[in-house]
Amino acid sequence: MFARIHADEVVHVEFHCQTLPPHLRRFPRVVRALAGVCWSVLVTGASVAVAIGHRHALRTVGLRPATFVRRVAADRAVVADRLFA
Repeated sequence: MFARIHADEVVHVEFHCQTLPPHLRRFPRVVRALAGVCWSVLVTGASVAVAIGHRHALRTVGLRPATFVRRVAADRAVVADRLFA
């Protein structure tokens, strides 16, 4: 199940990384920076909510919730560079 969700999210994120930057570049740098901060807060909050709400499922597959949040944070940083740089 996790593999299917992950595969779907990879395609979803890649689509946004390819299509959003040209649109975001139309805005002043400060607006892009603010959007990046807001996006990072949203992703962080969502990852914490998932880690808490699905902690039993994560542990069942051998993943500590804190590890999940750290992995999302690493991916978030890579995606943020592609979207907002």
